[in-house]
This record gives sequence, structure tokens and C-alpha cells, in this order.
Amino acid sequence: MKHQERTAQQKELVLATQEKFKQDDRRIQEILEYINDNLNEHLSVQKIAKQFFISREYLCSYFKKHTGETLFSYIRRQRLNYAVYLLENTDKKVIDICELSGFNAMSTFLSDFKNEFGMTPSQMRKDKTIS
Repeated sequence: MKHQERTAQQKELVLATQEKFKQDDRRIQEILEYINDNLNEHLSVQKIAKQFFISREYLCSYFKKHTGETLFSYIRRQRLNYAVYLLENTDKKVIDICELSGFNAMSTFLSDFKNEFGMTPSQMRKDKTIS
């Protein structure tokens, strides 16, 4: 094979690879947007996979590969961050914030919140009003 032919094939391969990364970037952005837009709803792997016409297994490995974290940890973190936003910017009750941020059980919300931030939602709200 001539050098010019090999170089042309290499360029085609590079362009195809770049296009694949662009498609992957678009897909992961679409998945992240879908999750963020639906945080207050029940988000199962099955539901998200169905939304994007991919298998649950593929979704989980694809998500981990592109974000560095599991799908569940991302959803949990985003829900907790939204809860903090609501605590700091509204007067809503903690039980309402739990529901609005997508947690199904108050006990899970309180446990996850305390594990993540080292305090309860009420303590965080109190600390923010004192500061």
C-alpha cells in the first residue's frame, strides 16, 4: 500500500473516530439532560434505557465509562444538590423538599443527606441563615 493511500485511510479513520466521539458526547449529554429534567420522578435504569432505546446493561456501562460514576450515584448526587438549592432558596418544609427532589422515602433522604453533607437538611438550613 502506498504511503498516500495509507495516510488517506488513517485520516478517514481519525474522522470516523472523531464523529463517534461527537455522537457519544451528544448521547451522554442527552442522558444527563433527561435525568436532570426528571429528577423529581421515579428514575429507574429500565425507564432511562427505554427512553434511549438501549439495554439496561449498556446504559450502566456507557454511563460509567463517560462520567466516571454510576448512574445511581449521579442521580442521588443531583437530587441532593437540588435539595440543597431548595433549602437555601425556599421556605419549603423538609418533607416537601424530599419529595420535590425525587426521594421516595424521608428516611432515605435524611440518611443520604447526612452521609453526603455531614448534617441534616434542617441543620444546613439553620447554618445558612446564621451565616
